[in-house]
Amino acid sequence: SRGWIVLFYVGGLAALAVLSDLMRHALVALAKADRIARRRLLLIGSASDIESLIADLPADHAGVRVVATVVLPQPGTDCTISSHDLGRKLAEAAVKARALHVEDVVILTDWSQTDLIHAVVEPFRALPTAIHLGASSIVGPFSDARISRFAAMTAVSLTAPPLSPMQAFVKRTFDIVVSALALVLLSPLFLLIA
Repeated sequence: SRGWIVLFYVGGLAALAVLSDLMRHALVALAKADRIARRRLLLIGSASDIESLIADLPADHAGVRVVATVVLPQPGTDCTISSHDLGRKLAEAAVKARALHVEDVVILTDWSQTDLIHAVVEPFRALPTAIHLGASSIVGPFSDARISRFAAMTAVSLTAPPLSPMQAFVKRTFDIVVSALALVLLSPLFLLIA
């Protein structure tokens, strides 16, 4: 009868919601107990940049764990480091990264410091890690930022261009086809409910 069908759908929806919530809680608990492998990060940058990034991480750290940091002098301060000392410090960090099985190295420095960036990247090239250049100060407010290539030039695209007429047509067609298909597939349910 109709009552059983309604009960089946409402009960099934409630069961799905409860199951989804239970799975989320279980995954968070497993991540906190280090039962699920999280991405292991090495952060390289000034103390303030590292502290800022760690503070911005969500409470459950979104599947990442900071396992090591390398503090560099703040740009524009009197505390400078010689290239020899920097090279030694970064070589030690690379050895530490290998021992800790670091999966991602995140460089947190001003993009205009190209010599520093090259110096930081070099010791980590031989490691099986992904190297990322932090850009939160530049692209932080732009949630859709991505890397684009134009011939030999690489750029950070801060916003997506509007849909072209062809893309808009395809999107509209997809919307109509999917909604019509959903109406056809759900029409028996609508008949039973009515």
